Amino acid sequence: MHPQLTALNGQLDEASIRARNLVSSMLADDMRLRPDLNGWSVAECIEHLSMSSEAFINAISDASNRARERGVFGTGPYELNLVGRFLNWRMRPPVIIKARTPDKFQPDLIEPLEELLPRFLSWQERLKTETANADGLDLNRVIVQSPFSKHVRYSLFSCLVLIVTHEHRHLWQAENTRKAIVRVW
Repeated sequence: MHPQLTALNGQLDEASIRARNLVSSMLADDMRLRPDLNGWSVAECIEHLSMSSEAFINAISDASNRARERGVFGTGPYELNLVGRFLNWRMRPPVIIKARTPDKFQPDLIEPLEELLPRFLSWQERLKTETANADGLDLNRVIVQSPFSKHVRYSLFSCLVLIVTHEHRHLWQAENTRKAIVRVW
């Protein structure tokens, strides 16, 4: 696999470890607590990431299949395109610019909580598989429609980087939520 894709899969593994550590250090009921009315609980952050991963997997798979059919192959190196660079900068923690999450990605009631982490980890493995399956495609030329907005398109490489950045953003949010609710008790 291309070294840049291997690195991205390593970052997905790091996100999985962060989520595992976060969940294992909390009581189940505490995972539902919000630091304030506008913030998300730890459970909501992780559920949002699972919901997002499902949508991203579909977008990546579709784009990869179309690229293979059209013979859009390449070997890298890969770069973020302009939209990818902007979104990557905007999403990086610590979060400076908040954005409203589209309704379809708003986490609902999360039940049972015991399935929250395994579901997230399962999506992580599927993301790693899709990343590996994209190996050999020209990730700079393959275009993906954002699952968050029909008006946003970026390269497949940008998409893969944005997934990792998005995960680290919401894990950072979840870790800060955990710290905030611990101080309350």
